[in-house]
Amino acid sequence: LVKDLIKKTKEPNLCLAGGVNMNCKLNGILANLPEVKNIYIQPAAADNGVSLGSAMLAAKNEKGNFDIMNHSYYGIGYSDKEIKKSLIEAKIKFKKIINIEKEVAKKLAIGKIVGWFQGRAEAGARALGNRSILANPLFKNMKYKLNAEVKHRENWRPFCPAVNDYKYKEYYGNVPDSDFMILAFPMEKKYRNILPSAVHVDGTSRPQIVRKKTNKKFYKLIEEFEKITGEAIVINTSFNIQGEPIVNTPSEAIRCFSGTGIDYLAIGNYLISK
Repeated sequence: LVKDLIKKTKEPNLCLAGGVNMNCKLNGILANLPEVKNIYIQPAAADNGVSLGSAMLAAKNEKGNFDIMNHSYYGIGYSDKEIKKSLIEAKIKFKKIINIEKEVAKKLAIGKIVGWFQGRAEAGARALGNRSILANPLFKNMKYKLNAEVKHRENWRPFCPAVNDYKYKEYYGNVPDSDFMILAFPMEKKYRNILPSAVHVDGTSRPQIVRKKTNKKFYKLIEEFEKITGEAIVINTSFNIQGEPIVNTPSEAIRCFSGTGIDYLAIGNYLISK
């Protein structure tokens, strides 16, 4: 269909939306077609993206302008004051950390699982570093540990990596950019054994590029992790368990943390441990 469309229109730039385009395997194949020059997939590509399309159409009709959607952090956010109120209500011991990114990087480096609740929530189905569960992809058993102790799902289910932009091509070669964790590509062979818990059985993974200009805090965390481990990449999976939506409020994050095998919760600038 795509090849036929490009042949008819002479347009090599492919823009996709709709639920079928949440299929990262399909998207990766389309991105690598020789006929496709650029690919863009709207990150809230299912029915929840209709509202964005409506806004774009309204802007077009009013002769307004809109830029490319280069991040999806359009959800609600919470201040440290609001987060602290929720922690006190839950009667949980917590500690305020000056450099939360560095502290969390240390925990990840030794194999701890961390709930990461920061900034404004992501729009769409993918956790992109603000409502995420993070782990170390260098540990071979981490995939099984996350599935069994945290996500409560089948042990073969893969996990996706978040990579700082300056290391993306090193891990994946000359492939299109993937800012929304919506494209699957083969990881470079030399890294598949180094990062076993971020690679599926077929040698592919679904990466997210993290950029300083769109998510400074998450970018800094991965930088701190690289200082310790040498790798600018972490496992990033959605902050929820199977069958539940991604957490959105501080109280939802506390409940998910308390009922799973997550070791630490970094919520705003507060750190909670078990």
